[in-house]
Amino acid sequence: MDATRLITMAHAFMPEHESPLTNLPDIASYNLYFGWYLGELAQNGSFFDEYHAKYPDRVMGFSEYGADANPQFQASRPEDETEIKVYSNQPEAELTVDGRVIGRKTGSRVFTWRIPITGEHVIAASAGSCTDQKKLRRVAEPNKAYMFRKQEIVNWFDKDEIYFVRLFDTM
Repeated sequence: MDATRLITMAHAFMPEHESPLTNLPDIASYNLYFGWYLGELAQNGSFFDEYHAKYPDRVMGFSEYGADANPQFQASRPEDETEIKVYSNQPEAELTVDGRVIGRKTGSRVFTWRIPITGEHVIAASAGSCTDQKKLRRVAEPNKAYMFRKQEIVNWFDKDEIYFVRLFDTM
């Protein structure tokens, strides 16, 4: 609804590249499940390499890739130090904590730092002209909502009723 913002769409279960759905958004993101529902994890890379070779001018994203995206499978312990990962296509990334530079790293795609956590902190990363930040807070007790509970997990596409909300679509 805001013409100044880019639109992204997650394509579940890999529609054909020629599908008209892939041209609707500014950024076409794919929910790939190689190594989860089908195929092998290593196929993610070849999927994007082939897609980019065929459509070099399309902007694409990797929006979902399996069970570890479910927060219930992520259960950190309240800890003295935590690992921060920065993902970038730039050759160098910088990390700051509460405005203080922690360090710069050079590499390819994933830049990792371990930082002490003592309370609430503002973690900022920059690479090239891009920056992002988040607040991170150490808590005394784990949030039970983010801990794995053994239960049946039902995927949305396995439910009997599915509802879609559409705003101003033209498809």
